[in-house]
Amino acid sequence: MKKAILLVLFSVLLGIVQAQKISYSVVDKDDFRELNFEIIGKMGQNINVYKNFKTRHDISVYDSEMQLKNRVKLDFLPERIINIDFVAYPDFANKIYQYHKRNLV
Repeated sequence: MKKAILLVLFSVLLGIVQAQKISYSVVDKDDFRELNFEIIGKMGQNINVYKNFKTRHDISVYDSEMQLKNRVKLDFLPERIINIDFVAYPDFANKIYQYHKRNLV
C-alpha cells in the first residue's frame, strides 16, 4: 500500500516539476572555427555576444529563443587589438580594450 501511494505521489510531482529550456542558435555562415567569442550578457530582452575573427569585430544580438536579430560591425576598432573586456549592466555594456600601435600598447 505504501509503495502505491509513493508511486502516485512521485508521478504527481513529476508532472508539476518543470525543467529549464535550452535554446541553441543556428550556426552562422560567417562564424569560423577559429572564431573568438565572449558572451556579454542579457540586456533587456536580448542576449549580446561579441565575436572576433582576425581583424573583424562584431556584436551579435539574439532574442530569447537564440534567433539572430542583428549583427553590428565594430568598424571603429583598430586592427591590432591585444585584449578586449566587457563590463555588462542591465541596459548597456562598457568595452575596455588594449591595442598595439607602432611600439606602444
